[in-house]
Amino acid sequence: MKMSDEISVVQKEERTALCISDRVGVMKIAKIAGPAYTEILESLKKQGITPQESDIPFTLYRQVDWSCFAKGGFIQMIKMLFFTKLNLEMGIPCPDSAVASGRIEKKKIEAGKFIRTIHHGPYKKLGDTYNKALAFAATENLTLKDYSVEFYLNDPCITPEKELRTELLLPIE
Repeated sequence: MKMSDEISVVQKEERTALCISDRVGVMKIAKIAGPAYTEILESLKKQGITPQESDIPFTLYRQVDWSCFAKGGFIQMIKMLFFTKLNLEMGIPCPDSAVASGRIEKKKIEAGKFIRTIHHGPYKKLGDTYNKALAFAATENLTLKDYSVEFYLNDPCITPEKELRTELLLPIE
């Protein structure tokens, strides 16, 4: 099975987004993500804002220790799955006119250069694509910032797991 497309460096423009921030373990992300995106979509709808085709739901993972991630291995994977809590922002890009309320915050996805690739298949295999992107960064002597962004290009509620597509972005210093 093809796990990722070609890896490249791209320039991305700044985007405004409505986000819900949380700190959770890896195993709980799936339980909280869907309801968070639904809450944001309902907020946009109440404001009369219809997301455009390019307004793709995303998760931004903050304070990522890439050196620890790159070590990999079975023990590291178990530690990450069961003991590590991640700082994340689940969001949907929106017009600057959108208003935040309650636990929804208005944030910016910063502009800049990113390592970009598309992961094909189950989310549980995203680590393989991250490893390929990290190897690319090392080969190209690129220093990464301490976060990543995953844009979900199709809906996991209606898309078979093997057909899921996720755009993976790693920001470059």
